Amino acid sequence: MILAGVLISAWSYGEPIAVDDYFELDRVTELAISADGEHIVFALESSSLREDAMVKRVFIGRPRTKAYLPPIDEIQDGYSLGWMPGSQDLVFLAKREGAAQLFSYSIASKSLKQLTDSPSSVLQYQFAASGESFAFVTEESSDSPSLFEQLYTGDQGILIDPDFTSVYNFVSPIAQTNNVEKEQTLWLVGVDGQPAPVIVAERIHDFFWSSNGQKLSVIYVANADAERVSAAGHTSISVYEVSQGRLYDVGLASTASATSNTEYYSGGQWIPGEDMIAVQRISEERVWWRRAEWTLIDLSENSAIDVDSQEWRSIDFGYFDEFIPARSSNVYIEKTVKAVRDLYLLSSKGIERAGLLEYLSGSNSLFRFTEDFDTAVFVNQDFQRPPQIYYWEQSTGTVQITELSDALIERDLPEVREITWKGADGKDCYGWFFEPISKGDNNKPWPLVTFVHGGPGSPFLQEFAFQFAGFGGGIWPHPLEVYAAQGMAVFVPNYRGSRTFGYDFGKPTRQDGEPVDDVVTGIEHLVEHGIADPDRLGIAGHSHGVWLGSLIMARSRNFLAGSFAEGVANKFVNYAMMPDTLNRQVHDDIFFQGNSLYDEPARGIESSALFAFPGLETAVLFEAGATSLALAMLDHQKAARYAGMPTEFVVYPKVGHNVRVPSLQRESAIRNLDWFRFWLQDYEDPDPGKVAQYERWRKMRADRCASDEVRKPQYCEASH
Repeated sequence: MILAGVLISAWSYGEPIAVDDYFELDRVTELAISADGEHIVFALESSSLREDAMVKRVFIGRPRTKAYLPPIDEIQDGYSLGWMPGSQDLVFLAKREGAAQLFSYSIASKSLKQLTDSPSSVLQYQFAASGESFAFVTEESSDSPSLFEQLYTGDQGILIDPDFTSVYNFVSPIAQTNNVEKEQTLWLVGVDGQPAPVIVAERIHDFFWSSNGQKLSVIYVANADAERVSAAGHTSISVYEVSQGRLYDVGLASTASATSNTEYYSGGQWIPGEDMIAVQRISEERVWWRRAEWTLIDLSENSAIDVDSQEWRSIDFGYFDEFIPARSSNVYIEKTVKAVRDLYLLSSKGIERAGLLEYLSGSNSLFRFTEDFDTAVFVNQDFQRPPQIYYWEQSTGTVQITELSDALIERDLPEVREITWKGADGKDCYGWFFEPISKGDNNKPWPLVTFVHGGPGSPFLQEFAFQFAGFGGGIWPHPLEVYAAQGMAVFVPNYRGSRTFGYDFGKPTRQDGEPVDDVVTGIEHLVEHGIADPDRLGIAGHSHGVWLGSLIMARSRNFLAGSFAEGVANKFVNYAMMPDTLNRQVHDDIFFQGNSLYDEPARGIESSALFAFPGLETAVLFEAGATSLALAMLDHQKAARYAGMPTEFVVYPKVGHNVRVPSLQRESAIRNLDWFRFWLQDYEDPDPGKVAQYERWRKMRADRCASDEVRKPQYCEASH
């Protein structure tokens, strides 16, 4: 399974991809290279139907010889994998007999050593370049039972705080209210081996050592902000001077005022060999409306910094940007641009794609460099190529060093390409189009399923099986590639508000304005070009995509079938079931232009698709997780049935906002495939186990077609 390869794998086409093939996918979740480039360690994760769980495996290899060690039992439960500077010792976190601790494993002696003995779990760690000192973060565990546990085991009334309580607290035994404070502490371990506290904060996002091991940059959230819904990502940067035991500020986050935006700082990585860090400053005008700029800050004076006097350079706000400074004149940044992850070089002129990727297309991520920056490993993938690890050397170039997901490599996959069109206001819009695999008489125009992503800021990325397997194990298991393999085209618009397409693109004036128009005009574009069949349109969405997708469905009124999971299409229910801090800081801003639903109930009705269901012809499948939004979605099926729409509502046990149980991923994927094929292609799977399913669906169709509606849906005209 893990073999040496060539730059681009030879692609062999066989049977079309099927739902069960997704469970053969290996995702590279972690990757690290030793300082000398002699060893790499990486973690693979897959959704195992056999074990009905997410399964992780850790491997060590020598990339220059393309040789891999047999699996080592002592490290299989390890995470946050790394290498001890100046050695061939692997370091990692693992939870064994209580709190998570830091361990090291020597490849040479095959010995394991525990490096911390903290009563609280270790969350992060970083070693100084000498390997003699390291820092780590712990978090105080809370012994307080969750609200769910109190409600079901308590013996007296419980006072509810609407500012921080949501539906999740009533349905999930592990959900904490947002005001539960878990303090984190950054500890420094010197040559004496004794940990000493450096900083206590509400949340420590990251920290980095200077090259000489004399300073630590710390990126953290201060304790002062009581409304922590919005503050969770509003980080400050300080520097700890080890010899003096002194902490001083570099950039402090500030909240918005009548005359200024919210500002916060990220980055903090040191320029090798210099007393200088790379810093990004974000100015947040409104929720998700962010401008960013970067600079290099000289810290040689060991004193507080005047950040406003620095030479700030504009950089378009991306998505999970990560600095990788090689030198002051050569600062890399791993960044997502137009929904494609890649490595770029920063300069005063802007950004340019890094040269080591000259021959590779697709998304590139998890870049890890050696100490001299002459060697790197990273992960490459595309819509048609599963993730693979690549090895780059300055002198020899790039080579693929793994052959993962070999069963998928043999499958026939749909071609996926970026498409552009003009929105209703004439602006350029972007999306992905999955072209059906040719199947004889299944020619254009094709049935079309439009998938509306969530977020709304999170774009649909150019990654293999992104919807099914992305974001660490899957978002919601719509088998988009299988839809195309079975003759249905798939359209995924990165509508206005999706980040990585530029600041202006990311700030629609109304969430039910440009985003709705972008999706509708994209579908019209495909219809006008003879690609999509206007009489066989479907729509699906997850999370925010439920609200937006169902609104598009209700306003357009030209979709035969829909499927929506884990989102709320009723603003009144959404408002009632979310924390009041979230309503004030997010929902009021993006849905009500700064006002409240209580001030503008008519706007709540206008922006809630459920009130426009009467007369709608669409057959809609609703899905939800039992420990998430099932209760909030209960009215979706009620509204659809009241309107005479064919509809079902399925709730999955042990499931939250995303499906992480393989058997339930499979069940949902197959159900959605059957649903769209039934309504858009008049197709029924002959599997005897699905007889009852199709009996229900045929009855729904017959009831709808027998109604007194003047206009009959297209599915009524099909021969059965």
